[in-house]
Amino acid sequence: SGLHKMMLIGLGKHEGAKIYHRAIMDFSFLEIIRAVADEVLNRCKVIAGLGIVENAYDETGMIAAVAPEEFFEREKELLVTAKKWMPRLPFEKADLLIVDQIGKDISGSGMDTNVVGRKYNDHSATERDSVAVKRIFVRGLTEATHGNACGLGMAEFTNQRTIDSVDLEITRINTITGGHPTGAMLPIARTTDQLVLEDALQTIGLTPPENARIIHISDTLHLKEVLVSAAYQDQFASRDDLTVLGPSFPMQFDADGNLHSVAEIALGQTV
Repeated sequence: SGLHKMMLIGLGKHEGAKIYHRAIMDFSFLEIIRAVADEVLNRCKVIAGLGIVENAYDETGMIAAVAPEEFFEREKELLVTAKKWMPRLPFEKADLLIVDQIGKDISGSGMDTNVVGRKYNDHSATERDSVAVKRIFVRGLTEATHGNACGLGMAEFTNQRTIDSVDLEITRINTITGGHPTGAMLPIARTTDQLVLEDALQTIGLTPPENARIIHISDTLHLKEVLVSAAYQDQFASRDDLTVLGPSFPMQFDADGNLHSVAEIALGQTV
């Protein structure tokens, strides 16, 4: 969220969030800013804004103090830097994206739409998205999200334990306030990850499962280490920005038929 969004929606709290998100149905956010921001600055005692830009590793990369009269121009400059530094998937196209966890502590939308490529449509990439993912499988919610499953509706598949952890009331309040009710819709759920994968890989087109382009991530905020399928192997040599950390191995499931998380595999905790 930028300076203007925090000033209008952040300072406006729940009521501000409701009215501005409702207005977005009829006007662009730029139109809302131009109509309302000056009024807020004239009526409220805003000394300055503090722009904090994070890098791709969830670290503070820049802190900028901005005078109110410079908000509009300076925010555009900070946004360019934020987009340049934001985390990205290692490849722009995928048949299946597996996400270990989503949550409000990861992104306001549960999972960052800039990362998964569904900024303008919950279930498909548009020509304005740089990333195109056919199917998303969400494996769980973060503990810190406290059952708020905002963004789960962007996934086509999940497991039953994720559904069981959803607080429907909190999720309803958040998605209605944000004007994004489809973010609360529940995906197809199966009892185990293995069953989810069997279903998901039937819906990616004519590509056989063994040739599917699969990316497995912890969440959209932490992309330093990810798992990818062998279908990407031919692209490794041309990518000096990627490091292969080990030999390939089959997907690893526990005794209950559930995948090990990226973090567990990275730490060797897969027994």
